Amino acid sequence: MNNEQSKHYKMFLSVQMHLDANTPVWSRVNRLVACKNDLDELIGRMEEKDEETLKGLSLSKNKQSLKKSIALKTSILSGQLQAYAEEQNLTDLLAKAKMSRTQLEATKDADLSPTVKSVANLATRYLNELADYGTSEGLITETLTSLEDFKALIGQPRNIINNKYVSINALAGLIDECTNVLTKRMDKMMLQFVETDPEFYQGYERSRVIVG
Repeated sequence: MNNEQSKHYKMFLSVQMHLDANTPVWSRVNRLVACKNDLDELIGRMEEKDEETLKGLSLSKNKQSLKKSIALKTSILSGQLQAYAEEQNLTDLLAKAKMSRTQLEATKDADLSPTVKSVANLATRYLNELADYGTSEGLITETLTSLEDFKALIGQPRNIINNKYVSINALAGLIDECTNVLTKRMDKMMLQFVETDPEFYQGYERSRVIVG
């Protein structure tokens, strides 16, 4: 990876981390969730292509920050499951889905994966029923992708959840595609937050700056 590619990669990471830290703001926009999933996949594939060069750069993905993001995303899914279970009087589902953000943040690193996956699996199982509660396949994928990133940071094998860009072999091609995801799709969808959540939007704009 050359210096110019490294600058772009750092910007992609900055966008990813800003979105991870503000999941409740944008996660109800299904097309934006799909766009974020594409961004996550492309970053993961860049790291696969140039593992040694990116190893140091990816350390900027702070483990505790990522764990908090996973806890937040999982608690959103858990809350949607719990609301459905309460309304339908499904006591067994309620017991299985009950998981707070605080509990998840306190979970041992090595135990986080099975805990998150159990909630994600329940959300997948009841996906149709949960549509009116804000659950989407994209949000589940988003949660599991963050979990895979976390596993890589604690030395566990990581799997890339999406396979949309599996055919792109060159690092330059991945960077170009990631740039397209941001400029042609995400930047435009983010305009909806200019007035509704200016602080979030301004943070997004800052994350999009390529630092020389």
